[in-house]
Amino acid sequence: MLRYLSLPRPDFMAIKVLEAAPDPATGRYAIKEWLDNPWYVKPTLLNRWGPKAWSVRLFGTGNVPSKDGPFRDEGYDIKAIGPQIMENKGQADVEAIAENFRKKEFPAGCPFHA
Repeated sequence: MLRYLSLPRPDFMAIKVLEAAPDPATGRYAIKEWLDNPWYVKPTLLNRWGPKAWSVRLFGTGNVPSKDGPFRDEGYDIKAIGPQIMENKGQADVEAIAENFRKKEFPAGCPFHA
């Protein structure tokens, strides 16, 4: 019934998990809400010692955002996401391939309305 008979949630009440803009100091995005493992979550006071952190400590995995923890708290960069072994490798190759694609002429638009 809620799906079909209720009004949509206003924008100011929407749950926003990801930040809309990167951090100006680092240029990386951070995650505001975390469920199990706090990847890319800023270790704020509420994230470390809030009710959610206490419930994860007591009943969950115990993985709470911390400065020296195994999870990254500095945020993420789209180009650098992946396994730690592959971090910052191959970016020059990918950029060269993308530049090659930009130089080529591809038809744009709908092929049926050319």
